[in-house]
Amino acid sequence: MDKQLLMGKQFFESMLAKTLSLYRIGARLIWITDMFVDAYNRLKFYIQNLCCSGRVLGELVTRCIKHCLLLSKASIFLAFFLLGGCATHKAESGGTAGISIEDEVAGAEPNKDPYEKFNRAVFQFNDGLDRALLKPVAKGYRFIAPGLVETGVTNFFSNLGEIKNVVNDLLQGKVTQAGNDSGRFIVNSTVGVAGLFDVAKHTGLKKSDGEDFGQTLRVWGVPEGPYLVIPFVGSSTGTDIVGYPVDWLTNPLTYVDESTEKYAVIALQLIDARKRLLDAEELVSGDRYIFIREAYLQNRRYLTNDGEIKDDFSEGFEDFEDF
Repeated sequence: MDKQLLMGKQFFESMLAKTLSLYRIGARLIWITDMFVDAYNRLKFYIQNLCCSGRVLGELVTRCIKHCLLLSKASIFLAFFLLGGCATHKAESGGTAGISIEDEVAGAEPNKDPYEKFNRAVFQFNDGLDRALLKPVAKGYRFIAPGLVETGVTNFFSNLGEIKNVVNDLLQGKVTQAGNDSGRFIVNSTVGVAGLFDVAKHTGLKKSDGEDFGQTLRVWGVPEGPYLVIPFVGSSTGTDIVGYPVDWLTNPLTYVDESTEKYAVIALQLIDARKRLLDAEELVSGDRYIFIREAYLQNRRYLTNDGEIKDDFSEGFEDFEDF
């Protein structure tokens, strides 16, 4: 009798242990299933938002290209009319912007800053405003924001700028570069989470120096024009000013509805751009106006020529290469 009770007790304990084991396995399977369902829902939500963002970005790009093509002819005509007319007027009046035949033979270049007095006055105004407002804000932003946040913000606005790059790549006939910049925009807008992460650089799609319509006009043969300092904007040239409307149309933020958030994003873009100039500002020496003017003009010519520097000094020695 005792032996039967003992065997019954052991059988009951065995069944109970197996039941508990099956319960634990079932509970784990339910947990794993819930985890997969949650992951699926998150992935579905991400894909839906990604597709929505892709459609919005596609519409923005289409509108940008459409408006740019409409303005390109008008911009070319305006640039040639203003810059060419200005140069002709200066030459006929004996102004410093014209070049005499003797100067042209000697290799002299026209006065690139015929409005220096006006430019210096505007420069002093812009510089004072920058020192009082924009520069302190940029320093505070760099001090407070974590490095990862700074990089993400810079990458986001850089990715938006790829639209402008692609449009001007095509207008300049740089098909290969247009493909590279288009690939960067697509990869970073999707895998890079709206451009916060520069994933494209790890796939061999290198970031270019950037293109704008001012460079496009120069490639098309439009004269550079005089150096100008614009209130609240800074250094520019006659050609760059003509190109600003097209650059404005290639900015996706232009097509965002007017709201407080839009202006907050634009302000953040301005602060981010100023933050990236803080370290370079330490290189300024001597006459601050002349230093910034020369740096701007040299950089614009460097970008227009895609980094190719023309060596005028060596041109006269090409005939002696065989000796």
